[in-house]
Amino acid sequence: MFKRGLRRILGRFYAPLVRHGRGIATTLFRSGVCFFRWIHLLPSSTREPRSPEHFLVISLTHHLGDTIMLMPLLEHLRRAYPSARIDCAVENSMASFYRLFPGMDNVYALKLGAVVPANIALSVQRVLRVVICYLQEMRHCTPDICIIPRWPDDLFRDRVLSYLIGAPRRIGFVSLAFPTAEPATYRDAFLTETYNGESGLHEPKRFSLLLTKSGLLPEKSIEDVSTNCVESLRQIAFSVDWHALADRVKIDRYRQFAILAPGASIAYRRWPIEYWGRLIESLKKSGMNIILLSGRGDADIAESLHSLTGKSTILVAGVTTFVESIALISHASLFLGNDSGPAHIAGALGLPTLTLFVANKDGNPDYPSSPTRIHPIGPLVELCMPSELIKPCIDNCSALDAHCIKNISVENVLERLDVLLERANTIHFSPK
Repeated sequence: MFKRGLRRILGRFYAPLVRHGRGIATTLFRSGVCFFRWIHLLPSSTREPRSPEHFLVISLTHHLGDTIMLMPLLEHLRRAYPSARIDCAVENSMASFYRLFPGMDNVYALKLGAVVPANIALSVQRVLRVVICYLQEMRHCTPDICIIPRWPDDLFRDRVLSYLIGAPRRIGFVSLAFPTAEPATYRDAFLTETYNGESGLHEPKRFSLLLTKSGLLPEKSIEDVSTNCVESLRQIAFSVDWHALADRVKIDRYRQFAILAPGASIAYRRWPIEYWGRLIESLKKSGMNIILLSGRGDADIAESLHSLTGKSTILVAGVTTFVESIALISHASLFLGNDSGPAHIAGALGLPTLTLFVANKDGNPDYPSSPTRIHPIGPLVELCMPSELIKPCIDNCSALDAHCIKNISVENVLERLDVLLERANTIHFSPK
């Protein structure tokens, strides 16, 4: 009883102490940066704002899906400012993908390491990594505007980097501390402009909203951002010799095929292999070839499913480059997969795309894994979710392995697939 009461008392004081401690740390960091600017070891941030001639977009995520959802913002920015310089500062693992983007002038690849749960010691370590990467890669980068589109933020690393760079305008959303969604004002001290990110928005819509709220784009320009195809992704797909690729992976170019991607970077997002096996039995009746696609990291999952289904599927696991995988997906007639990067690619290319999510549609729409927030872009995207989560999960599955996703039955998937194909046929055959 005494221990429980003590924990309760300490809990009341711990959060305020941490907030004040982080606020003090932010002030000390900013004071240190100002000192180094004063002695000319860092570039000055006192230059006056001018017409936008040099943009820097900072996105330090290592997730492919998050990167795909940022592409409409980059396309809108390039269309609105065709002669401006547009650079990106990104996590090293995503740099090769950004360099494929046709509207990009330069990509800064930063080796910042994995994002881990926050505590004070790790926060200091992350800041030091940002400072080191800035000094090594970006100290001569002097943009007019820094755009920090992540919401609520990327554990403040992106904001620290923008402050070091010292652009006259540093634009981002008001920070929130999840899961409490309380304001985290100490993070916003690194920016010159902050805007309300709004609740219940699809992430690409929210990213692009930052450009309209800051006056860089008109509001009407982003109305269809969630349902339009990503043209830059199509250009990347067209850069591959499709005939040579199809011959190499032994795909019949003259027969329609569906792509199934049974992998995912997080274990609880993976629909069980035996469920996929039963789904494939139903899909075989369509007469399409069925391709099991995966990268090198989750090839074992696709290989296990291929062993289960035998000659009724074609295995393409870990044998294509990233660009080749985009090209392969672009030529498919249908895509089914877990919440993962390939699903975002398929949706953004305009394919009929069915994605399995572990979060419930009635959960918190601003939760980091909410289907409302992070479903794929595209005109033909359908989602399949569990009717209810399995206790103790509430807004999203918190298990270490497949858990709530088991509540999605094969019948559920087939029902959503019928809806998707009906939508696809309506769009395809609608009179112009």
